[in-house]
Amino acid sequence: MYYRNMPTTRVSMTGLVRQAIGSVHVVGRTTPGSASSGPHAVFAPVPALLISLSGERRHRYASADGQIHSVRLMTGEALLVTPGTWLETTYISPNDALSLRSYEQHVRIVFIEARPGPGQTLHRGHPARVLEFRDDGGRLSSVMGATITPAAPDTQAYLQACATVALSELIQALERPLRHRPSADSDATWHMLVNWVEETVGAEARREEAATAIRVHPNHVSRVCRNHGTTYSRLVHSTRVGYAQELLGSTPLTVSEIAYRCGYSDPPNFHHQFRRHAGCTPAEYRAARRARSTS
Repeated sequence: MYYRNMPTTRVSMTGLVRQAIGSVHVVGRTTPGSASSGPHAVFAPVPALLISLSGERRHRYASADGQIHSVRLMTGEALLVTPGTWLETTYISPNDALSLRSYEQHVRIVFIEARPGPGQTLHRGHPARVLEFRDDGGRLSSVMGATITPAAPDTQAYLQACATVALSELIQALERPLRHRPSADSDATWHMLVNWVEETVGAEARREEAATAIRVHPNHVSRVCRNHGTTYSRLVHSTRVGYAQELLGSTPLTVSEIAYRCGYSDPPNFHHQFRRHAGCTPAEYRAARRARSTS
């Protein structure tokens, strides 16, 4: 591993968050918009706080009016991400970062490391450590949901206060005693799995990676899916096709570009999965959507 102090436990992660509270400087907040910010853009379905721990990274996103915005994050700087943002990240130098993502019933902390080669930049970092736990009482999700919204003030002082409150709530959540892990067949585990698949819609998203992210055995992932009337493979493809339908109906992206964004490097496979789950080809779906919007 490149990061010597890689957080591997709740204790080490708590220490990292404590350091962030005293040093993080929020440089801005994204706005929901179109998916035209770049071919590597990733959809952010939930509120998030991105903190650059070392190195330099650049984030690009498109606002609702189609304008492209670019924000550079240096060491110790952070960005608040509003739900509905399509965010493209380029790692300019070796970079370690912390991503706090708040869901309705649980919280996901992702420690990301990116190592560009000589003269190269990367559009995706490696999620070196993932820590996921229940947000008892929904305190953290309430703070994130109430502050990282388009209607909230956009002043520097307000954004800084939002980040400080969110990190403080995160520390309290991390320091609560661990409870018995819910059954692998429970709704909580299913929701965590679905959320993870949605967040990694443009990546390979193997079953083993999903199991690591939500801290269960890969066989448990299959069992949870089976108990909900599906398989892990069908869950991944149906989620990808759902995002493809959204892009076909709301963006001018080509079918090939949409296939790439949804995790398909092979266009014929994308067409096959789309027809299987949507009952038509991508072109037929787009034509039908346009016809409905003009009728």
